[in-house]
Amino acid sequence: NLTVTAGAAMPLATLHAALAARRLRCPLPEGEGTVGAALSDAAARPAVRDSLLGVWATLPDGQPVHFGSSAVKDVAGYDMKRLYIGTGDAFGAVERVTLKVRPERSAPGGA
Repeated sequence: NLTVTAGAAMPLATLHAALAARRLRCPLPEGEGTVGAALSDAAARPAVRDSLLGVWATLPDGQPVHFGSSAVKDVAGYDMKRLYIGTGDAFGAVERVTLKVRPERSAPGGA
């Protein structure tokens, strides 16, 4: 269904390598850091906004929560999962996310 679920502590390089092995890509930035750090960075908001499908987090009071789903069409209720993009730990600590992924672009000439 072209989605990936990754823990917040997963290194971005590991995620991108696993996706590349399957000829897929995700909107999180390349480079150092973790999935959770990339999601909580305000610079990620435009790239991740439409790809974020689900967030599992722990609220500041310690209560575990889940917003969204693994379905690409998720229109029921408030879109609480997007509160976690670019806000650091203001709404709690992200534990896991589900993102839409896309096939890698082919090189010109079909190679």
